[in-house]
Amino acid sequence: MLKQMCANNFWAILLAGVIGVVGYYWPWGLIFIAVLLMLSIIWGYRDSEIAVETIERNVLGLGDKLNNDRKLNNDRKP
Repeated sequence: MLKQMCANNFWAILLAGVIGVVGYYWPWGLIFIAVLLMLSIIWGYRDSEIAVETIERNVLGLGDKLNNDRKLNNDRKP
């Protein structure tokens, strides 16, 4: 856990430095960085929702049931 905290602090310090330098030399760059961070957060949330859904299906054993239902539906087609 300490290793993970150090890694997170490293990236936070690096990101703060990049934002500081870009903001100093290119003020419009702060808007660009803010948009990139917002898209990154949205994309991360989307990935986490997909992962949670996949884990829930696997834990509840619904993954095989869904695949079997698809096979049955495909077999019923003329």
